[in-house]
Amino acid sequence: MKNLFKKSLTILLASSIIIASVFANEMSVLADSSEKSNGVYNYTENSDGTITINKYVGTALSVNIPASIDGGTITAIGSFAFESCTSITDISIPESVTTIGSYAFSGCSGLTGISVPESVTKINEDAFDGCTFTSIFIPKSVASCGFAFGNMPNLKSVTLEDGAASVPDFFLDGCKYIQQFTVPNSVTTIGSYAFSGCSSLTGISIPESVTK
Repeated sequence: MKNLFKKSLTILLASSIIIASVFANEMSVLADSSEKSNGVYNYTENSDGTITINKYVGTALSVNIPASIDGGTITAIGSFAFESCTSITDISIPESVTTIGSYAFSGCSGLTGISVPESVTKINEDAFDGCTFTSIFIPKSVASCGFAFGNMPNLKSVTLEDGAASVPDFFLDGCKYIQQFTVPNSVTTIGSYAFSGCSSLTGISIPESVTK
């Protein structure tokens, strides 16, 4: 009876191991298949059919991000997508992009500048961490932009496009090297901690349009 029990237990354990192994392999395949690559970008197709770029794997020094991949519109540059791409000198972001992820361009020390298109509404924290360009223009479409420029030692000037209704919360938070910023006359609201830690800012003029 004991031998029969031991044999049954052995078979059960072996079966469990096989099932677990098959399940793990299937999950691995599913995980791998969720991210695709065209040899230049690793990307994910979102539930609505749009594309998020996860990682740049190309070698070009001047990068022109396409508006679409495999028929899907690129709407987001994911977190760490271009991290430590130190040899890139220029990046063109398409008008289809609405979101720039955290640390998306972190460590891109070779970038001489970057143009943020009018389509972008959100720039996540430390998106340009460690970049060395000296100025950047932010379109009025950007409604969320918290601590995006905090660790940029060469950044001296940020321009918010005239027509913007507000200066977002934490807009220049931690930008201790910023020397110049002009609040557009179109702004009615300045967000919380918008200029927190801007120790090099010698002064700022608040237009009469601001009510909050």
